[in-house]
Amino acid sequence: MTRIISLALPEALVDQVTHIAQRDGRSLEALLTEWIERDVASDPTTMFTPDAAYYIYTPQAGEGAAQVIEELLAEYRAAHKSDHQDQHQQ
Repeated sequence: MTRIISLALPEALVDQVTHIAQRDGRSLEALLTEWIERDVASDPTTMFTPDAAYYIYTPQAGEGAAQVIEELLAEYRAAHKSDHQDQHQQ
């Protein structure tokens, strides 16, 4: 059985996924479905929890790259929170 759902995603994320889907000759829906299925099948207990801290450990001494990723994640969280707050105020 298949169910149709609607997702509210940040425009930048949709642009990135659309680019990947077009590059691979696939639909946006098919690509997102595959990613979700793969993530859930890998281990449903490891799905991200909102407002949880996920620290990046770098046993190969990639602290600089990890710091950049942490900063990008912080920016994403801040943008996501403001989008979420805007939706509740409407």
